[in-house]
Parts: sequence; C-alpha cells; structure tokens
Amino acid sequence: MTRPLLIVGTLLAGLILWDQSLGESAGAERRQRSRIGRLIPQTEREAMTVAVVRLEGRGAPILYGRDDANWRVLTTFNAPADGQALDSLVRQVLEAEGMVVDVDTDNLQSLGFGTGGSLRLALCGVQALADPAGDVLFALDLGRSLPAAGGLGAGRSAGYVRAVGRGETWRLDTDLRAALGNLIAPHLPPLLDPSLIPRSWPGHRGGATRIEIQRPGEVLYALLRRERELTPAQRRDGENPWEWFLEQGGVETPAAPTPAFGYATFLSRTPFADLLDPSQTARFIPDPPQAVVRLIPREGTSAELRLGTRLNTGSPTPGAGDGSGSAPLVALESTASGMLFAITAPFAELLLPSRDLFAPGTSANPWAPTEVPGAGAGSTPPR
Repeated sequence: MTRPLLIVGTLLAGLILWDQSLGESAGAERRQRSRIGRLIPQTEREAMTVAVVRLEGRGAPILYGRDDANWRVLTTFNAPADGQALDSLVRQVLEAEGMVVDVDTDNLQSLGFGTGGSLRLALCGVQALADPAGDVLFALDLGRSLPAAGGLGAGRSAGYVRAVGRGETWRLDTDLRAALGNLIAPHLPPLLDPSLIPRSWPGHRGGATRIEIQRPGEVLYALLRRERELTPAQRRDGENPWEWFLEQGGVETPAAPTPAFGYATFLSRTPFADLLDPSQTARFIPDPPQAVVRLIPREGTSAELRLGTRLNTGSPTPGAGDGSGSAPLVALESTASGMLFAITAPFAELLLPSRDLFAPGTSANPWAPTEVPGAGAGSTPPR
C-alpha cells in the first residue's frame, strides 16, 4: 500500500511543478509582450502640442520653431527649415514603436550612447522660449543606427534611443538619426530648407507664370508660362500642359519648351553653399543689384533673387553641392526667405541664362540634374 501512495505522490508533485513552470513561462511571455509597443503612450501623445524642436549634441543647442504655419531654424538667422522633414521627424517620434532592451549601464556605449556622436532630441511645448527649462514634453537620446532589415522589414532602418528620465533603452523600428544626417555644410544645422526659394514661399506650389531676368548691362527679358488645353489623348500621352513665350520690349515670341521648363524647375530647387548674416546684406548686395531674377506667380507675392559681389574667391566651398569644392562664391539675397546666401559662381551663371538659350528649336537643357550635379536631389518641378 505504501508503494502505490509513493508513486501517486511523486506524480502529483511532478504535475504541480509542471503547472508552476507553465505559469512562470506564461508570465515571462506576458512581461516580454509588455516591453513591446509605443515609445510614448497614447494618453501622453494626445496631451502634447509640439511647438518647438530642440537638438543638442552639435555645438550650441539648435531650436526649430513655427512661424505661422512654417518651420524656421530659430538659432540660425531664423532661416527657413525643411518643414516636410521636421513634420515627419516629429511624427516619427510621436508614433515610434519598438521594444525595450535589457542592457547594462556599462554597455550603453556599444549602442551609441555617451559617445562623441550622441544626440539629444526634445519635443517642446508652446512655452519653450519663455520657460527656462524649455517646456520639454518629451526628450530622448539617440544612439547608433541599425542597417535596414531583411525579410518583412526589408528596407526599413532602425535605431536605439533612451527616453530621458525613464531609464529605458529602446530599439525602435525607425531611425530617427536619418533626417539629421544631411548637412548643407558641416557648420550649418540639419533640416534647413536646401533651396534659395523655400517651399514656404506661397508661389512655390504653383510655380512662377512669369520669370524676369535682368542680366548685367542688358535689357530685361521675361519667360512666360501659359496653360494649354489638352485632349484626353494628349493627357494620356503625357504631353506638356504648358506653352512658353519670350517677352522683351513688349514683344512676345515662342520659347523652346525644353530649356524653359528646365530653367523654371532649376529655380525651384537651386541649392546654396552657405548662409550669411542677413544684417550684412547691404555690404554684399549693392543697390541696384548686379543682376536680378524675379519670379511672379499667378497669385501671391513675387520673389526676387538679387545677386551681389563675389566672396572668398578660390576658397573651399563647403556643401556646394556641385562637386566643385573650390569654386568662387557669390552673395545672393532671396526675398522669398529674407535670407542672404553664398552660392557657387557656376550656379550664379545658371541663374542668368542668355535669351538665346530659349530660342525656338533649342533643345539643350543645361539645368538638367544630369548636367548640374547636386541640383536635383529632393527636388520637384513646379506644378
């Protein structure tokens, strides 16, 4: 009798241990699932009104804030920022998903924290400029980026972050560093609008319908863009919906569409090499300017590109975007942004084409991205 009872007891104890093991395994699985989710809980996100973005880790802190509906770099001459990129960055932070990873404090450097390249990104509220503490809504340290994954996550990069004040290290399924890596010049902040005519200019969406070119010592001439009626078949074939004309001295003549469209597109994306202090505009832009390009949209305020004196002839050209590396620089004022820029001399020449380049029958397009390295990245033709 004793032996059967012993066997039953042993089996019962085994069942109890097995049940406990299953419970612990399920609990561990639940705990692991609880460590996967949103970086910022929904209740916190819904309470946030982001008005300023603060970036630390590249010298003095950089502040981006909204001016009406447009983003500007508040700490760099109030220059226009790349609004699309900033909106995307804020959205990525607010909607970021990933998982908390267990890492010892001693191993944080291996994930990119506490190194010379670490950055801190903070989303701040409407009192950010008045509050000594910066009205920080949420801040995180950016660790190292991870290469794009294969399989279901193919093409998507990732990265490590640490939520400031929370002691958690996350592996996110998005790389927040990606938008901060493109610099026009090493000394300029990231997320600047890269063009002389910023996207915030009211005429940018529709493009200019009249472009006036005043070359040094020559009579002003203009390029005119007019819409043409297309049949359904012509639309399907992708025919050009515009006609172009040259005007000088009140006389209009047809203009070659290929160079006219190429020039108008180039104006919408012309890059700059450097930003200059706008308070020095009178020093570098004479009155009247050396040359002027005026863009007149169908609606809204016109924009002028006013060329001035040459700068630092023969000096290196950081971030010139044209591969020259040592091209002379030319000062240029853009009324579309209120900024004073330095552009390379080759780009200054492309801004002031000869009237002959638009003569009927001309097909050459010196402003094509293949002809102007660095001028086509991230650009879109006028609509």
